[in-house]
Amino acid sequence: MKKVRTKSKGPSDGGSFDYDEFEKEAISRLKEGAGLVGSEGVLTGLIQRLVNAALSGEMSAHLKEERALGAENRRNGHTSKKLDTELGPVAISPPRDRAGRFEPQLVGKWSRQLGTGLDRQILMLYAHGNSYGDIQLQLRELYGLDYSTASYVCAVRVKTVH
Repeated sequence: MKKVRTKSKGPSDGGSFDYDEFEKEAISRLKEGAGLVGSEGVLTGLIQRLVNAALSGEMSAHLKEERALGAENRRNGHTSKKLDTELGPVAISPPRDRAGRFEPQLVGKWSRQLGTGLDRQILMLYAHGNSYGDIQLQLRELYGLDYSTASYVCAVRVKTVH
């Protein structure tokens, strides 16, 4: 399957996420008979937004680390990829860097699966009001995903909330 490469901004860039509007739309879609999961599931868009925000945060942290080491590098658009999750397929837009050194930890370059149950666990952690620090700790303990800088958590928070 050939990857489509674009230079446009991904769905997680810019704009804000209105949780109240999401809740109203989700309730409306559920009343109309839409499912929670699957390609047209009510929660699929939320998983998509969270994964894209996390990947964008990883890229921001990666570029910051590269600049600190004196390397010149910058964003270079996004690719598109479908992930197989326990909730069904989710289309994401992983960012690329100009130098090609970005190796995402959450979803690897060639990976097509979001960790076993990770999508549900992220939703549960958010639903229970966990902070990004708590979620970072859980990802480290459960999956060995180690984000060495606080900038990752901050970048994800900014992308998700704003």
